[in-house]
Amino acid sequence: MLGDRLVALRKKLNLTQKDVSEKLDISRSTYAQYEINRRVPEFATLNRLADFYDVSLDYLVGRTNPQLSEDKTTEIINEVIKEFNIELSNEEDEEKFREVIRLLWDSKKR
Repeated sequence: MLGDRLVALRKKLNLTQKDVSEKLDISRSTYAQYEINRRVPEFATLNRLADFYDVSLDYLVGRTNPQLSEDKTTEIINEVIKEFNIELSNEEDEEKFREVIRLLWDSKKR
């Protein structure tokens, strides 16, 4: 699962294995082994990969389907609220709205 996600994310950005490995300061062969699931990155490297691709660690390792990181999701939700002048009266309403947006995003990805 991890390897498939790494390949898809890298290709989506039109990067080579060399490009990614240089940005992460690891060897190209090490990164290539991650992509073919022959080697598992250490936790610190997983975090760097998630940050580099701007996805959640859960997405990267196959625990969730949404590709966006929590920060990116929050950014998009805030843009929607601003663009459509949505006024949410309290924290509970705001959280419910955010959950609806997340559910819509998840259903779009399936």
